[in-house]
Amino acid sequence: MDSSTSSTTSPSPSPSALVQTLNQKGVYCITTGRCNRAISFFVRAMEVSKQDQHRTACNCEHCSLEACIEYSHSLVQEHSESAMEEDDSCDFVRQFCNREDSSSHNHDDDGYLYRIPIVTKPDSMGHSMGNIMPKILTFNLALAHHLKALDEKQNNFKIAVRLYQLVYQTELKEKSKASFFFALVAANNLADVHRRLSNPQKQQQCLQFVLSAIMLMGYDISSRNREYCKVELDGFVRNATSLILTPGCAAVA
Repeated sequence: MDSSTSSTTSPSPSPSALVQTLNQKGVYCITTGRCNRAISFFVRAMEVSKQDQHRTACNCEHCSLEACIEYSHSLVQEHSESAMEEDDSCDFVRQFCNREDSSSHNHDDDGYLYRIPIVTKPDSMGHSMGNIMPKILTFNLALAHHLKALDEKQNNFKIAVRLYQLVYQTELKEKSKASFFFALVAANNLADVHRRLSNPQKQQQCLQFVLSAIMLMGYDISSRNREYCKVELDGFVRNATSLILTPGCAAVA
């Protein structure tokens, strides 16, 4: 009996695999409008990720922040049936991004909100990703709190603001193009929060960074050619344009 039981018992997933799975479940919960449940998955993933800190981080091409961002954006763009059959488990990300993007265009013409949650590539499942997973989880957690506040219409953005600020401050210290893009995303979404809270000065400060980042990316050919930059650039430009057209800003210039 013992031998049969042991033969049918599945091995426990590694902390790395569990963190990635919890992150995917959190994104799926956002897809179905269960932001509170999504938040609980992301928080649990954060706790599990601490168990993985002692392991040497994988340096393969699939485990970088840039690879994860590229993959997440590719899910938004791919609509072919073959792509869906190849990885049906990640189709929920595509559905989420399309649903949120269409709702933002239909109901929110005052600004662009970056709504793409970040998932890891299937090729990286089980790999120890060092500080990459905490970065992804922090952003996804911020996005979940942001969307929850929008759904509840209570303007309770305190947690989202703190998490976006953490993403922004952390990524500015890094030197990679992906980290710079992540800082841009955090600043853009912070500007959205401050706009909703009627904090024009803080909104302007965030948009000033967005504008500067767009200009730097425009001069950097390697950044312009990155797929995730091309996908979202129009939205960032639209927000930054509101800063340029503000009478007060024009006077200062």
